[in-house]
Amino acid sequence: MNKTDRIWPLIEDLPKEEQKLFLEWLRGQTRPINSDRSVGYYLWDYERWKAGLHVDD
Repeated sequence: MNKTDRIWPLIEDLPKEEQKLFLEWLRGQTRPINSDRSVGYYLWDYERWKAGLHVDD
């Protein structure tokens, strides 16, 4: 499948300088699986991270 078949964005789609920090913030959180079996992230998690908020358990 190609990128257009994915519902959820991938960490690799983010700017390189954000990827490691966002992954660290996401540690232990539920992440969605796309139909192509790639692991994505929820947009609201990214927005919370960008806003400097804590993980929403």
